[in-house]
Amino acid sequence: MERLKELPTASLWDIFEHLAHIPHASGNEKEIAHWILDFAQKHDIEGTLDQVGNVILHQKATKGLEHLPIICMQGHIDMVAVKGETSKHDFSKDPLELKIVEINEIPFVTANDTTLGADDCIGVAAALAIMSDPDLEHGELEALFTIGEETSMVGMSALEPNKLGCKYLLNLDSENDQEVTIGCAGGEDAHFEIPLSYVDQTEFSSIRLSLIGLIGGHSGIEIYKHQANAIQTLALVLKEISKQYPIYLQSFTGGTFRNAIPNEATVVFATSKENIKPIEELCSKLEADLKKQYEKTDPNLILMIETDLKESFKTISLEDTKKVIEIISSMPNGVITMSKKYKDIVETSSNLGIIKTLDGKITTESLMRSFIDTTPVCNILSNIAKQHGVKVTFSNKYQGWTPKQDSKLVKIFEKIYEDFNFKKPKVTIIHAGLECGIFISKYPNVDVISFGPTIIGAHTIKEKVSIYSVEKFYGLLLELINEIKE
Repeated sequence: MERLKELPTASLWDIFEHLAHIPHASGNEKEIAHWILDFAQKHDIEGTLDQVGNVILHQKATKGLEHLPIICMQGHIDMVAVKGETSKHDFSKDPLELKIVEINEIPFVTANDTTLGADDCIGVAAALAIMSDPDLEHGELEALFTIGEETSMVGMSALEPNKLGCKYLLNLDSENDQEVTIGCAGGEDAHFEIPLSYVDQTEFSSIRLSLIGLIGGHSGIEIYKHQANAIQTLALVLKEISKQYPIYLQSFTGGTFRNAIPNEATVVFATSKENIKPIEELCSKLEADLKKQYEKTDPNLILMIETDLKESFKTISLEDTKKVIEIISSMPNGVITMSKKYKDIVETSSNLGIIKTLDGKITTESLMRSFIDTTPVCNILSNIAKQHGVKVTFSNKYQGWTPKQDSKLVKIFEKIYEDFNFKKPKVTIIHAGLECGIFISKYPNVDVISFGPTIIGAHTIKEKVSIYSVEKFYGLLLELINEIKE
């Protein structure tokens, strides 16, 4: 990382490295929040924590520029914590191991076999670099760094409507440096609980079946790619097996976050010993079919089978096994509808992100997104639950962000971007959830845009951020703050 010290953005990268060395997975933001407050104090920036742990900073205007409108820079301080299958990284205490890689001679910063957290600590670092630069002249600046964005947007949802005085909000949580975002989808969580009955088995063998090697990714930004969802795909495999052979589930696990497309899942089930060989042969055929189906999106897909496991042969009953398989395989997942109003934009989607087996039940977590309304998908899930006599609950509903007509901020950004790049940016709305919709519900008169550097593979172990793109992003941010005069 030494080469970053020679760049104009050296202060940004130095802050980002410090942030990366502090564990800050969702739900564990306290230490990083206090580091930011300490940083602010050292640079004569007023800083506070609100009632839920969001960081709010105020930097006074340069003398003579007090008349300028207040600008707030906003990002989130939590990160999605995903690691490779063999990684020993502990997100509760270990610093991220950063490194520079080159792809087609373009340098990127990434992490060693874990997510990077550039989503969104690059945005946070940029805001801190600007607020702490003694040579910059500016009007009054604010910064809002929220907690829990990656899980439930709890930080922004709890923000009080009297904490900020800004006229403009710059959300720094976008991932394509050729775009400026002016709208996003809303969302809602669904939680299934499937109670289980158990039976004792004799003269049975256990099989562990794992679907691994999938790409995974962000359930909003990358849902349009129609990648394999490890949980539902494995349920469909089980459905094919159960059509020919009686099987008894013991466990079904997969996924890490409800807003990440799961890239692996594992089931353990029991069956008669004479079924082992034909099930192995069937799985080989099913793997070939899946490889063909997902050859473009998930070329490294592997259906791995382990037999004759020394497991306890207390299993889920045959009836409940069938129920679990049917529920999981029938859940709406992936793209539900495309937008009629916005070209090539997903309107509604659902992501089955997590499945767990514990305490006599199987639970699942899904995240639904929509520009219009998540209710139709909720109704489908409710009908599935009712049909099978299980419980589904819905929570953490948040509204989308409707584009503002004739936004002054968009026009200023477009002009600056064109001056930098000799072309206009793509003005877009995204299917992913940003905090801007919730913010606008509390501060309806604030003009808002979202932009950021190019981040590839967010929410996966392949997450990386373009160094050149960060240079451009930071320059745009500086110039935007300089150009906003009224």
